Amino acid sequence: MEEMALRAFSDATVKLNAERMTMTALTEKEALLIEQWRGLAGQPAKASDFSLYAEYIKRVQHSRRDQAAIVNTAEQEVEGKRTALLAIVKERKILETLKEKKRLAYESLIAERERKTMDEVAILKFKWEES
Repeated sequence: MEEMALRAFSDATVKLNAERMTMTALTEKEALLIEQWRGLAGQPAKASDFSLYAEYIKRVQHSRRDQAAIVNTAEQEVEGKRTALLAIVKERKILETLKEKKRLAYESLIAERERKTMDEVAILKFKWEES
């Protein structure tokens, strides 16, 4: 169960990193387009060129906003998987602690029985030697 939770957490983390890389690529693309659009300002160009750049920049900005929502969802998923994994690890540690306590109690019980048996043997030996 812990392995499955760890695998799910790992998969969600990989997905989050991929979505963040996509977001970074869109941000860089937007910055490059704005720089190119500003470069057109000093040169003779058609109004349609400015319009095309403006429209494409708007489209990239819209894609970036959508990607930000996707990244946010992926972050929430990773946090949920992390919480689930931590709960499973905590439960496993609690069970291990309980097992250890039970083992120690069992060993103590066995040791106590051995002491009683040895005491009885000593008493019987003493009585046998006396008679």
